[in-house]
Amino acid sequence: KLKHKLDKKGQRVYEYYQVQFECEIKISETNPSLVKDLILLCTQLGLSAKMKRDNRNWSEISGICITQRESVRKFLDQGGPITKVKVSGKSNRFKGISKIKICKFLNKLIQDEKIIWSKSFSNKNDALEYQEKVNKFLVKLIKKE
Repeated sequence: KLKHKLDKKGQRVYEYYQVQFECEIKISETNPSLVKDLILLCTQLGLSAKMKRDNRNWSEISGICITQRESVRKFLDQGGPITKVKVSGKSNRFKGISKIKICKFLNKLIQDEKIIWSKSFSNKNDALEYQEKVNKFLVKLIKKE
Protein backbone atom coordinates (compact mmCIF):
# COMPACT_ATOMS: atom_id res chain seq x y z
CA LYS A 1 0.00 0.00 0.00
CA LEU A 2 1.32 3.44 -0.92
CA LYS A 3 0.60 6.31 1.47
CA HIS A 4 1.32 10.01 1.06
CA LYS A 5 2.22 11.56 4.42
CA LEU A 6 3.27 14.79 6.05
CA ASP A 7 5.60 14.78 9.04
CA LYS A 8 5.61 17.96 11.12
CA LYS A 9 8.85 18.63 12.99
CA GLY A 10 9.09 21.94 14.72
CA GLN A 11 8.18 24.62 12.22
CA ARG A 12 8.92 22.49 9.14
CA VAL A 13 6.76 20.03 7.25
CA TYR A 14 8.37 17.07 5.49
CA GLU A 15 6.44 15.41 2.70
CA TYR A 16 7.17 11.74 2.04
CA TYR A 17 5.73 8.56 0.59
CA GLN A 18 5.54 5.32 2.48
CA VAL A 19 5.21 1.82 1.04
CA GLN A 20 3.71 -0.58 3.58
CA PHE A 21 3.21 -4.30 3.46
CA GLU A 22 -0.31 -4.95 4.67
CA CYS A 23 -2.32 -8.11 4.51
CA GLU A 24 -5.92 -8.54 5.48
CA ILE A 25 -8.49 -11.29 5.54
CA LYS A 26 -11.89 -10.37 4.09
CA ILE A 27 -15.00 -12.48 4.45
CA SER A 28 -17.87 -11.30 2.27
CA GLU A 29 -21.37 -11.34 3.73
CA THR A 30 -24.21 -8.80 3.41
CA ASN A 31 -26.66 -10.20 5.97
CA PRO A 32 -26.33 -8.02 9.11
CA SER A 33 -27.20 -10.87 11.47
CA LEU A 34 -24.61 -13.20 9.95
CA VAL A 35 -21.98 -10.43 10.00
CA LYS A 36 -22.60 -9.92 13.74
CA ASP A 37 -22.26 -13.68 14.25
CA LEU A 38 -19.01 -13.74 12.25
CA ILE A 39 -17.56 -10.91 14.36
CA LEU A 40 -18.62 -12.72 17.55
CA LEU A 41 -17.04 -15.96 16.28
CA CYS A 42 -13.81 -14.13 15.45
CA THR A 43 -13.77 -12.58 18.93
CA GLN A 44 -14.23 -16.03 20.50
CA LEU A 45 -11.30 -17.30 18.41
CA GLY A 46 -9.13 -14.40 19.57
CA LEU A 47 -9.28 -12.53 16.27
CA SER A 48 -9.88 -8.81 15.91
CA ALA A 49 -12.45 -8.33 13.13
CA LYS A 50 -14.36 -5.26 11.98
CA MET A 51 -17.45 -4.82 9.85
CA LYS A 52 -16.77 -3.41 6.37
CA ARG A 53 -19.35 -1.17 4.74
CA ASP A 54 -20.32 -0.84 1.09
CA ASN A 55 -23.15 1.46 0.03
CA ARG A 56 -23.72 -0.59 -3.12
CA ASN A 57 -25.17 -3.52 -1.13
CA TRP A 58 -28.77 -3.67 0.12
CA SER A 59 -27.59 -3.72 3.74
CA GLU A 60 -24.68 -1.33 3.12
CA ILE A 61 -22.45 -4.07 4.57
CA SER A 62 -19.83 -5.96 2.57
CA GLY A 63 -18.64 -8.34 5.29
CA ILE A 64 -15.86 -8.46 7.85
CA CYS A 65 -12.17 -7.68 7.70
CA ILE A 66 -9.27 -8.87 9.85
CA THR A 67 -6.35 -6.44 9.52
CA GLN A 68 -4.19 -6.63 12.63
CA ARG A 69 -1.07 -8.64 11.81
CA GLU A 70 -1.40 -10.79 14.95
CA SER A 71 -5.05 -11.61 14.15
CA VAL A 72 -4.17 -12.43 10.54
CA ARG A 73 -1.42 -14.76 11.81
CA LYS A 74 -3.85 -16.46 14.23
CA PHE A 75 -6.43 -16.91 11.45
CA LEU A 76 -3.79 -18.51 9.23
CA ASP A 77 -2.46 -20.68 12.08
CA GLN A 78 -6.00 -21.94 12.69
CA GLY A 79 -6.25 -23.17 9.11
CA GLY A 80 -7.14 -20.12 7.02
CA PRO A 81 -9.50 -20.71 4.09
CA ILE A 82 -10.93 -24.21 3.82
CA THR A 83 -11.89 -24.34 0.14
CA LYS A 84 -9.62 -24.55 -2.90
CA VAL A 85 -11.08 -21.38 -4.43
CA LYS A 86 -8.75 -19.35 -6.63
CA VAL A 87 -8.47 -15.57 -6.59
CA SER A 88 -10.82 -13.97 -9.13
CA GLY A 89 -10.03 -11.56 -11.92
CA LYS A 90 -10.56 -8.59 -9.59
CA SER A 91 -6.97 -9.03 -8.38
CA ASN A 92 -4.33 -8.36 -11.00
CA ARG A 93 -1.52 -9.70 -8.80
CA PHE A 94 -2.96 -13.00 -7.59
CA LYS A 95 -5.53 -13.94 -10.26
CA GLY A 96 -5.80 -17.71 -10.64
CA ILE A 97 -3.74 -18.58 -7.53
CA SER A 98 -5.49 -20.59 -4.82
CA LYS A 99 -6.32 -18.69 -1.65
CA ILE A 100 -4.92 -21.57 0.42
CA LYS A 101 -1.55 -21.27 -1.34
CA ILE A 102 -1.44 -17.50 -0.79
CA CYS A 103 -2.36 -17.88 2.89
CA LYS A 104 0.31 -20.53 3.51
CA PHE A 105 2.89 -18.22 1.98
CA LEU A 106 1.64 -15.21 3.97
CA ASN A 107 1.80 -17.19 7.19
CA LYS A 108 5.50 -17.89 6.58
CA LEU A 109 6.10 -14.28 5.59
CA ILE A 110 4.36 -12.81 8.64
CA GLN A 111 6.52 -14.90 10.96
CA ASP A 112 9.77 -13.85 9.26
CA GLU A 113 11.41 -11.28 11.53
CA LYS A 114 13.68 -10.03 8.71
CA ILE A 115 10.77 -8.59 6.71
CA ILE A 116 10.69 -4.81 6.27
CA TRP A 117 7.04 -3.87 6.79
CA SER A 118 7.37 -0.20 5.88
CA LYS A 119 9.79 1.89 3.83
CA SER A 120 9.73 5.66 3.23
CA PHE A 121 10.69 7.65 0.13
CA SER A 122 11.09 11.35 -0.59
CA ASN A 123 9.39 11.14 -3.99
CA LYS A 124 6.41 9.29 -5.40
CA ASN A 125 8.18 7.73 -8.40
CA ASP A 126 10.77 5.97 -6.22
CA ALA A 127 7.98 4.72 -3.93
CA LEU A 128 5.93 3.40 -6.86
CA GLU A 129 9.00 1.73 -8.37
CA TYR A 130 9.78 0.01 -5.07
CA GLN A 131 6.13 -1.03 -4.62
CA GLU A 132 6.05 -2.60 -8.10
CA LYS A 133 9.32 -4.42 -7.42
CA VAL A 134 8.01 -5.85 -4.13
CA ASN A 135 4.68 -6.87 -5.73
CA LYS A 136 6.45 -8.76 -8.54
CA PHE A 137 8.79 -10.42 -6.03
CA LEU A 138 5.89 -11.59 -3.82
CA VAL A 139 3.88 -12.96 -6.75
CA LYS A 140 6.95 -14.81 -8.05
CA LEU A 141 7.54 -16.38 -4.62
CA ILE A 142 3.89 -17.37 -4.19
CA LYS A 143 3.73 -19.01 -7.62
CA LYS A 144 6.95 -20.90 -6.87
CA GLU A 145 5.61 -22.06 -3.47
